[in-house]
Amino acid sequence: MELTAEQSRAFMLGAMGVLRESLGIDTTLLKAQIIFEVANHPQIPQFELESRVDAAKSTVSRNVLDLTRQTSRKEPGPNLVVQLEDPEYRKRNLLELTTKGQSLMTKMVAEGNKAMSKIK
Repeated sequence: MELTAEQSRAFMLGAMGVLRESLGIDTTLLKAQIIFEVANHPQIPQFELESRVDAAKSTVSRNVLDLTRQTSRKEPGPNLVVQLEDPEYRKRNLLELTTKGQSLMTKMVAEGNKAMSKIK
């Protein structure tokens, strides 16, 4: 199913609304992209996100940390994403959504679909 620009916009705004409620006003589209990519590609190597979200390594790293249990500023985080050590290459991080992250993703998709369904 191909979406119109209006449907895509409605979905994005609905999903971002849920994310903003969870994370606060500091939420960016990049954080939403990271959550969607990790949800769609469990145990994705962190370096792969750079090309998937078209962002620099440092930007991806900072934003991933901001979605984990402890943010890049060493403050308590939302605990939506977990970084796992790759058993095949210990210097590489694999990313997965936590149970809380999976629940948030489900809410984001539901709200996005609800917003999109209102478009005629």
